[in-house]
Parts: sequence; C-alpha cells; structure tokens
Amino acid sequence: MADDKNRCGAKCRDGSKCRNYAMDNGRCRMHGGKSLKGKDSKTWKNGIYSRYASKSLKDVLDQLQELPSEELLNADNELKLLQALIIESKALKNGTGELEEIEGLSKVIDRLVRAKQRAVALKIEEERLIPAEDVKLFLSFVEDLLINRIDETEAYELLDEMQTFQISDHATN
Repeated sequence: MADDKNRCGAKCRDGSKCRNYAMDNGRCRMHGGKSLKGKDSKTWKNGIYSRYASKSLKDVLDQLQELPSEELLNADNELKLLQALIIESKALKNGTGELEEIEGLSKVIDRLVRAKQRAVALKIEEERLIPAEDVKLFLSFVEDLLINRIDETEAYELLDEMQTFQISDHATN
C-alpha cells in the first residue's frame, strides 16, 4: 500500500477511489492534474478574490514599493494598490493575512498620501502664480506708459533701473 500515496484517490462515479497515478497536485490527468491554477488558468480574470492572489499581492507590493512617489499617482498604480487592499482585507477577514503584507501596504499608502498632498500643494501654488506672458505684457504696458507720460530721457533712465531689478535682492525685506 506504499504505492497509494502516488495514486490519485479522487472518487469515481461508481464510488470507488481512482487508481491512476497522481500528478504534482495529487490528482491524475482526468481529475484535474493538468488544471492550471491562478494566473495560468484560462478562467483567470483579475484575481482579486482568488486564493492564489497572495503571490500576486506580494508582486504588486514589491512593484509599488520600488516606484517613485510621483508614479504612485498614476491611475493604474492607484488601482493596483486598491486591489491589493481588497485582497488583504479579504485575507484578514479570513484570518490568512500576514503582518509583512500589512506593513508593506501601509508604507505604500503613506507614500501615496504624501505624494497626493504634494501634488495638491503644487497645484495650489501653480494657480497662485502669474503667468510669465502676463508679466511681460504688464512690463510692456508700464514701458509704454512711462515713455508717453514723462520726458523720454527720464523714462529710459527709469526703464534701465527697472531692468536691473532682481527679486532675490528684495526677497528678504
């Protein structure tokens, strides 16, 4: 009976045990021995709820941890992170979650939050800035105004002084 561990052991239609030799997964070719699992399966869709997802979760976490923070803002990467969260929450609910994966997720989420905060701050600053073209138009307007309203020699002297103005010299005031 030592040979029994190399046998399939699945139940046949007549109720007896299958006596075919088992493949690597413990079943013969007729009882699922050649069936592909996880991403290799032809019925694999996205794997969010798959019991084979833990490997893909680790891959996603490794991939996201290596990305620069700005790349985390990419919609595809955010979706991957959300899928990883769904997978991990399902694993935690089933009691199969791992502490390392939770720590990895929390680090990536922290980086994503900081990247989003920086992006929002930059957007606010961008909105506050005056476009360079508007500044050039204003300076051109001031130049025309000076030339038309005061003595031409005095206007050019003022314009020369204005061209030497540097913001960095006055930033500390």
